Amino acid sequence: MKYSRSYSRTELRRTGPKITVTIGHPQKAISLAERSHVDLKRPYKVTALIDTGASRTVISPQLAATCGLQKTGEARISSAGHITNRPEFVGAIHFPDQELRSFDPVSLVACPLPEQDVACLLGRDILERWNLTYDGRSGLVEVEE
Repeated sequence: MKYSRSYSRTELRRTGPKITVTIGHPQKAISLAERSHVDLKRPYKVTALIDTGASRTVISPQLAATCGLQKTGEARISSAGHITNRPEFVGAIHFPDQELRSFDPVSLVACPLPEQDVACLLGRDILERWNLTYDGRSGLVEVEE
């Protein structure tokens, strides 16, 4: 399975490689909710940055609330020279219109993403399962499973 996108060199340098994802509840929570006749919030489609500098996959706190994800604990996160504890959630990540497998369940850390035009950073916890090609000269970004 493969994802491929071409960027201009300027766009790739300025914004980085991005991919559309859907964030929602894991299948186990959906099945339990259906059996219990409980309505869950629908999955939400957002733009994610493929971020080799992030060790964990991060979503904005607003996205966690919008999706109604279940908090599972706290995660210790280091960013820009400081360390904080941030809420951790269980969720699922799908790749609509792409031939990439979903991650279900997946741990998501909620952390503000100031001055970002994305609501999700796909970290190395996801990237370690892919072969990522970033060709800055041609502007081509490819993901292979």
